[in-house]
Amino acid sequence: MSSGKVCFQFAESGKCRFGHACKYAHIAGMTGVKTKNPTRYISHKSKSKRGPKHHVPTKPNHLDAFFADYPSFRYNRKAPLVQEFYRMCDQFGWDSDDEEKKEASFAFKTAMVHQFNTLYGTDVNDIESWRKLCLALDITPPEGLQACRKAVRKLHVNIVDLVDTQGCTGPVTIFETLGELRTYTIDSGKYFPKESAYAGGVLKFLLREILNEHRRT
Repeated sequence: MSSGKVCFQFAESGKCRFGHACKYAHIAGMTGVKTKNPTRYISHKSKSKRGPKHHVPTKPNHLDAFFADYPSFRYNRKAPLVQEFYRMCDQFGWDSDDEEKKEASFAFKTAMVHQFNTLYGTDVNDIESWRKLCLALDITPPEGLQACRKAVRKLHVNIVDLVDTQGCTGPVTIFETLGELRTYTIDSGKYFPKESAYAGGVLKFLLREILNEHRRT
């Protein structure tokens, strides 16, 4: 039985990873739905969810900094990033038209871009960036820049998984086909921003390859 609150993952994509076991209401095409939550953070100065940041754990990253901006939400660093973001939206009762939700979504996607740049670099001609990607994909880096690029390009992988080094255990999942990757992305809600002013050269290269492959299918 649902709690009466709306599941944001289902509202945005029409699917939810928890299925019928989800404790939130599955409402398609949700518009203008507001839910009240007595645990929402309310500043003495405004109704914003933002406030003084929590103490950031050791080895902080851009995603830690993002969630620290919402101190009333108890962020679980070991849980998948997107799952935590949707859980935060549910806690604050944000619907798809809520300005705070839009602001948080933009900041979350920007943090993922910055985190990718931190993990794998920004120079598309730096072989170390491609070696790091090979290791993240659990493949032995081949010799030479072009060989490393080719090894990464031929794989179907969700970029959010490449960023979510805390919430994912084991090697990043590699899919046999683009269709399988597309299904996984929709079911999990793991959408990476297609464009960002902060994307480095490596990320732009991967996103361009993915978009080109989508156009060919």
